[in-house]
Amino acid sequence: MTRPFSVLAVLLASLTPATTAAAANVCTGKPYTITKSTGLATIEVDWEALKKCADAKTPPKDRLEERIDEDTVVVTKVVHFNFVNYTLAYKVDETVVETYVNLAKLWTQALGLPAGLAQARVANADECASFGSCLGEWAFDIVLAEMDLNKFLAAQEHKIVLSGDSTTGDVKVVLDNYAAMQKWHEKLAADADNIIKTRKPGTVEEVDKFRRVYASHLEMLDRIGAFGAAADLVANGETHAIGKKKGGTIVAITMTPKSKTQATGSPVASVEYFSHSRLPVEFHVGYAFSTLKDVSFETVRSAAQADLYSVVKNNTNTNAMVAFLSLGKTAKNGQIGAFATIGTDFNKPGERVYVGGSINFLKRAFVTVGLVSGTEQVPLHAVTETVGNALNARELFAAINPERHWRGFGAISFRVF
Repeated sequence: MTRPFSVLAVLLASLTPATTAAAANVCTGKPYTITKSTGLATIEVDWEALKKCADAKTPPKDRLEERIDEDTVVVTKVVHFNFVNYTLAYKVDETVVETYVNLAKLWTQALGLPAGLAQARVANADECASFGSCLGEWAFDIVLAEMDLNKFLAAQEHKIVLSGDSTTGDVKVVLDNYAAMQKWHEKLAADADNIIKTRKPGTVEEVDKFRRVYASHLEMLDRIGAFGAAADLVANGETHAIGKKKGGTIVAITMTPKSKTQATGSPVASVEYFSHSRLPVEFHVGYAFSTLKDVSFETVRSAAQADLYSVVKNNTNTNAMVAFLSLGKTAKNGQIGAFATIGTDFNKPGERVYVGGSINFLKRAFVTVGLVSGTEQVPLHAVTETVGNALNARELFAAINPERHWRGFGAISFRVF
């Protein structure tokens, strides 16, 4: 699924210095962090920090700047989230930057690379006297366990953020209550085992009652198991596989809380990253000025009723927005660098090809000079046509011949990702 994305918007954001007021409106917490190991990047989403940003009405920084390439498997991990009462709906949108893909292919070819619960009640020490009494105690224990579980779930119903860890705060409360529910699990299992092994029904009606209680028993054990799985997620976080993404892809991940009734909760987490080529290249976008001629024509009907061409634009130079991909070295912690660079027009990839060298400074800025290969439209067989008098004369051409030339260019650009 594609997501509307403007590299221009990112470029403008990178060019605009942050004001003091703007900086004050950015959340100081870090809801999104990334840890990397060989071939794996884990994006951790801290819902407690995200909620604090939302309450303060300060948006968090949701663009990850750490480099992730197309050979890296990405997973998300959500912590401090109430998985007991909520689930997460994941949405992953992808936008492919075609200019990046095309330029990465050129570099690959150039380098010759292959493409709270109540405490569980103490069991009755007195053994039940009959099948009916054992069945009644079993059924009553099921009801008590259900009441305890429902009480805790109701108390947590409107909490999306669970703070603390396994030894403190809300997370500890969840784990303590799950421990109590595990005791209920053991008690119900003992009830069932006792009546099956030591008592026999005397009538068909007692068999039917046993079936109903046994069905409730299984349902309650399923609920305790589901609660245990949710408690484990609360304690350890939930991971969601994003996988590898093709180089040149902007990946946007949205995580929306959903209640058991599928109502949408808040805040919603949204984070994005750019999947780089496996080559150590830098992607930057800017404006280039070249000495390629920019000539365009329109078709007109001559007085002799022949289709000829009239010049409508005749510039001796060309300027355009260009995407560059550079391979090179940096120094002083990335503050400066020197690169070999290839590029193409951003809006019309492949129409013109730029080859040159770039100097990088202040991490994001690049100055590039070199040669550009492009097509110039050359008019042939000029015809001067006079309509009425000499003042209305116009020059027309019988044909247009496209010629490819190499011309010099210079550009200033800025790293986008």
